[in-house]
Amino acid sequence: VQDAVDPGFGGSVKFGETKHLPPTFSVQYHFNPGGTFMPYAGLGLNYTTFMDEKITAVDNLALSLDDSFGVAAQLGADIKISDRWVVNADLRYIQIETDAKIRDVEVPAPSPALKIKIDPIVYSFSVGYIF
Repeated sequence: VQDAVDPGFGGSVKFGETKHLPPTFSVQYHFNPGGTFMPYAGLGLNYTTFMDEKITAVDNLALSLDDSFGVAAQLGADIKISDRWVVNADLRYIQIETDAKIRDVEVPAPSPALKIKIDPIVYSFSVGYIF
């Protein structure tokens, strides 16, 4: 994940970066499970953990991001293209909100937490085989 800050002169400056792992557990309801077109809706819970956080704009600053819990919503469909093969497309909203703390590594002092909202919309296309 990379984020850019608008410095006010029409460009952007890369401020920091992190890696993250966002496993999401969802329950799906399939509206037409026996048909050729099988739409579904899902609702679930996301847990995101952050690692390798760093400030890239200034050398003596450190960044830490708290883990996040949030909801996830999904809409999608499977389309049978034969008795055993399906194609799938889905769209998922994942709520990821974290507290970021930035501190000076040379001066130990408490740092205020900044709320960061990421909230991606994720889409996927896949091919499946029915056993």
